[in-house]
Amino acid sequence: MSEDGNCSRLELESCATTAENNAYLYVYSPVCLLGIIFNVLNLIILCRRSLKLHPSTCSLLVGLAWFDLLCLVLAAPLGFVRCLPYAYTWEKMLRNVYETYIFLPLVNTLATGSVWLTVVISVERFLFVKHWLLARRLCAPNSTPKIILAITLISALGINMPYFFYQTLDENGNIVKTDFGEGFGFYCYMWIRLTFVKFLPIILATAFNILLLVTVRSVQAQVGQMVVMATRQSVAMTTRRSIDDQGRRHGQQLRLVSLVVAISVVFVLCNVLEPFTHSRIYAGMFGECSLNSEAYRILRVVSNILEMFSFAINFVLFCMFSRQFRLACSRLLCCCIQENRVDHFGAVAVPDFSEKPNAERPVQIMEYSESHKAQLSRISEHDAESCSVGDTLATLELPSKKLGT
Repeated sequence: MSEDGNCSRLELESCATTAENNAYLYVYSPVCLLGIIFNVLNLIILCRRSLKLHPSTCSLLVGLAWFDLLCLVLAAPLGFVRCLPYAYTWEKMLRNVYETYIFLPLVNTLATGSVWLTVVISVERFLFVKHWLLARRLCAPNSTPKIILAITLISALGINMPYFFYQTLDENGNIVKTDFGEGFGFYCYMWIRLTFVKFLPIILATAFNILLLVTVRSVQAQVGQMVVMATRQSVAMTTRRSIDDQGRRHGQQLRLVSLVVAISVVFVLCNVLEPFTHSRIYAGMFGECSLNSEAYRILRVVSNILEMFSFAINFVLFCMFSRQFRLACSRLLCCCIQENRVDHFGAVAVPDFSEKPNAERPVQIMEYSESHKAQLSRISEHDAESCSVGDTLATLELPSKKLGT
């Protein structure tokens, strides 16, 4: 508290500067509204099972979309609540009720759930890549994702419960801190919450995604080496097609891993500033009256915008890294769907691996029989993206083994 005693009072004022007003009204709220639309599209496409994902991965992504959607819905009015002038005197009471009992506790609860679920998805992908047998046993039951989502929601609500008692309204409808909010107990709680909601998830997400990239790179090198060996040696055509199919499945798995890594990277970058916007931390670093400075207000609104951006951007990441998602989205948004499509099983170009020195190896056009078509149809309908990299290595055999049979 400064000598004039106005620091605490000024901290509660909203949109005190033009920059803060413009940021909330013309950046924060539009990001929330756009994110609501994006997450609704995410839910529709994921719930229709348009993407060939492992059931556990799909359920976790649906849960993440729900957390993000509800968080954006509750956070969207913040810019209008803080920055628009009062038309009636009773509006002040309603706006302060929203900030005290809706925005602060509930939005933080949903944001915490989204943060933890992002880490869970990274861990799940790492297990499928590195320890795929263990991951299959853990994720095989349909109840596993539901249990994870329930634990995440209950834990997020529990760790943010003190926010319901942090502030209250006085007889004039103004927001004031409670004795608990002013006490040392809340200061200790704030550091515990920051540890489990911000610091630890950021560290875990970074660590698991680095391990995920290293593991995928190692497996990709092994798969590439096997494909090269199969190309150089005269292997059976069925073995060659099996290796090519596994290579395509590995490519789809790699795109799924890239999607998970991109989601985690956006989460880390957009949440790294948020811990420093807490009033106790900022005041401890720069003094109590620094909470009224324009620098602190800009930092706070930028942090809020980045956090909402991380909840809204997943739709764009899905479109960037998943061709199936783009196709499903185009079918959803466009009424016209092409009926005449290329028959992928009518004629397939396969290289001729017979030895023909001093001449280019021609490409043979081989018509598949009905049994071959049925077999390829079952392969194409297989859940390619749910197959782990461990499946790829387990089903690939060295060409030398095939030649020896």
